[in-house]
Amino acid sequence: MVDAAWYVACFLFIQVVVTSVCAVVWKDYPVNPLALSISMMVSSLLTILLYWLRHWWEESLTAIKSVKLSVYSALFFLAISSFLPSLGLMELLGVETNESMERIMMEMIMSPFGFVLIALVVPIAEEVVLRGSFLRVLLKYQEESKAEGKNVLGRTYWLPIIISALVFGMIHGNIAQFVHATLLGILLGWLYANTRTIVPGVFLHFLNNAITFFIVTYSPETNDMTILEMFEGNAVKLAIHLVVWTAVLALSIWRLNGIFKKEA
Repeated sequence: MVDAAWYVACFLFIQVVVTSVCAVVWKDYPVNPLALSISMMVSSLLTILLYWLRHWWEESLTAIKSVKLSVYSALFFLAISSFLPSLGLMELLGVETNESMERIMMEMIMSPFGFVLIALVVPIAEEVVLRGSFLRVLLKYQEESKAEGKNVLGRTYWLPIIISALVFGMIHGNIAQFVHATLLGILLGWLYANTRTIVPGVFLHFLNNAITFFIVTYSPETNDMTILEMFEGNAVKLAIHLVVWTAVLALSIWRLNGIFKKEA
């Protein structure tokens, strides 16, 4: 359990150090999209390198190879279908992103290496820390305590998954991202618990961030719209789309669950 806390602490420490250095180099750092992008890139690459060199992040080639292609196809449909329902949920909860933060994030995404940063480097770093290190240790501890009859973290993997998801949400630093990241973190943790590799999680994380990147890049006008405005005020059309995409999302999760149960 101490190791789990240590992994998250080191991740945050790297971010604080890199942020502090960048704040010295760029006096306008908090509102400079390029500086923020460089900071995020450097801290993510340092995190991946450190956790790999220290063997805090463990991967099994056997586990990676054992993940079926059907898992990745189901994840593709899950990522595509989750976008509209997640927007609807965020709007229903009244969660809004700070306007200045949203503007800076959009400019970061539009930077020369925005896609690589947002869709690839950051997802890998976060999966290395939150699933490959933090959740891995929690699951190991849970299994050991279960074998000893203590059940410190419950009988199943759900409590470790929820803990890791909440931490994942909190490190994003704002309420809008907290809600989305926590829900995504539950899915990512469930994937890791069933495959014991971060590869499927990186794939889903990549798809999730890539979808956001392309929408911001090619349909920037939608950022200030409500979900109903995206459908030109047609509530019936919106309802149909929500039902259809939610059904596809549910079927994708059901498909994944079936695959994991068959392999158990």
